[in-house]
Amino acid sequence: PPSTPPPSKPPPSKPPPPPSPPPVKPSPVKPSPVKRAPAKPAHHAPAPVGEGALEIHCTPWADIYIDGQARGRTPPAQVIKLKAGSHTLEVRNPGLDPLKETIQIQGGQTLKRKIRLRRSR
Repeated sequence: PPSTPPPSKPPPSKPPPPPSPPPVKPSPVKPSPVKRAPAKPAHHAPAPVGEGALEIHCTPWADIYIDGQARGRTPPAQVIKLKAGSHTLEVRNPGLDPLKETIQIQGGQTLKRKIRLRRSR
């Protein structure tokens, strides 16, 4: 009888590959908050910084008002500390024409004003 070849051996088996790790889900990226400077109005110059003063001499005597608040009487000369920026100055004496104007105070500086009130007509 014809001889049959011996059964072939299966090739040596390789160990099964290790199980693959589960797919990594990308963590959601949280946008970092954007820090923005407060919006500045485009049509205004930067706000003045600091404090300045108004030195006021007035003849005859008068009551001094800054932004509607009584701040003293002259004479003697008054030195009034104010925040830098725009303020309304009023100088009043009954029987005389009052003075009302807008003044600009610069930080670190003293604005000097000499005022002479005149009689009403």
